[in-house]
Amino acid sequence: MPSGNDEERCVINLTNRVSYDLFTDDVYVDGEPAHITPMPKIILRRLVVKRGYVCPDKVLLADASSSGGKSALRQHIKRLRRALGDSGKTPAIIIQSGNGYMIGGTYALSPVEYEIHKYAKSRPGTAVSFEEIGRHAGIGGTWDSPVRHYIHSLNHKVPKEERLASVIGFGYVYPGCMETEILRSGDITYEANSHMVYRNGQDIRMGIADKLALKHMMEHAGEVVSRSYLSQLLGLGGGVGNAMTKRMTRINKAISGSEGDGDCITAAKGKGYVFSAPVTRETITYT
Repeated sequence: MPSGNDEERCVINLTNRVSYDLFTDDVYVDGEPAHITPMPKIILRRLVVKRGYVCPDKVLLADASSSGGKSALRQHIKRLRRALGDSGKTPAIIIQSGNGYMIGGTYALSPVEYEIHKYAKSRPGTAVSFEEIGRHAGIGGTWDSPVRHYIHSLNHKVPKEERLASVIGFGYVYPGCMETEILRSGDITYEANSHMVYRNGQDIRMGIADKLALKHMMEHAGEVVSRSYLSQLLGLGGGVGNAMTKRMTRINKAISGSEGDGDCITAAKGKGYVFSAPVTRETITYT
């Protein structure tokens, strides 16, 4: 079997058993040439080139110049799977997804799993929220959404070093070497990427909306931040009622352990709030 380093070859390993040569359109299974008829081979090339993305039925049919409609396409896919030794079950090489088919990449992830993994991997070390993941993958992003189900599934398919780690109460993070910003104010530390807040090195349990509000206040220490802006930032519609005041009181209690003169966040005469304590920033890189 040719290697990916051979001159004028670009060999893609679809699995540890199946490879595809983009220059010659040759397919190898366990190192031996696979015998694939022309139309299925045309379909396979499209799937390989677009691996990781769903190819609609109509595009695959047009590529193969097939007039038999979806039933003919299913037959082509069936023959293709047979030639590749693909049962169509997990871990599958060719995956059906609604209105089309796809090759899920190195680890045979489903389309949604692939999108989630690719997005998290593009931001190594940065925690991405349930909402952000769900919006990107088009599956809804609340904490009780299918996000956790898909990540649980993909984590069983990828190697240990490629798995997404849970950030409790927030979302997930792709591990690895990363750079992150640290915000410090007295004995309070905010780790920006993981959204962890510490007091004297001890984890402070806070809701994610409170953490994001605190992060923004610390980033703009000494500046007046309006109630309406904070409300919009947190996705609360921009309202300026006393709900934000209650939130700031809750944050002050969490980071100081008490209310009163020691509060870091103070009201600014009806205009908003100010993080009045000094804040320092530093960037660290770690694995």
